[in-house]
Amino acid sequence: MTLKLRIVGDISSEELQGLVEDSLHTVAGEEHELWETLPRMGERCLIVQSPSDELTVISFDAANATRALMEGLTCMENLNHRLASLFLVDYVKPSRLIVLAPESPPGMEALRGCGFVESKTFKVVEANGERGLLFEDTAQSVRAPVAAPHFGADRDRSDESNVTELSTEEEQFFEQLPQ
Repeated sequence: MTLKLRIVGDISSEELQGLVEDSLHTVAGEEHELWETLPRMGERCLIVQSPSDELTVISFDAANATRALMEGLTCMENLNHRLASLFLVDYVKPSRLIVLAPESPPGMEALRGCGFVESKTFKVVEANGERGLLFEDTAQSVRAPVAAPHFGADRDRSDESNVTELSTEEEQFFEQLPQ
């Protein structure tokens, strides 16, 4: 048997949505299901629900990672504001955003530090006429810690000998800021 593989470069939003729906458990987790009762939030967003009623927004784009991120954030904003009035009693805010694109969008390291945004990269492949998503290394979807900036002289850190120390006025300024 011969297996003919090729990477697909051009795919419509509708076909990509179908492939994302087919890969839903791989993307969001086994327990998540598509939230069918909610009106569509856009052509590049899906909302999934866990058994504990936690909502996850999945945004995707086959060519533009920044657009996928912005669509996902817009979808979350719409859920948080406009649609909250429809569900006044039982409304649950989305707790996670998963961005799917061929490459990770700019700024993802900072957003991962917030704890609610994940990024997964994929390629659309065709094997013997059937299309599917091939997800790349999942290590990048792990939430990375973000280092907080340090002001003033840090006496405990001897490995930062190149760091310029603040003047007395600068230290006083930063000390007066609310913590």
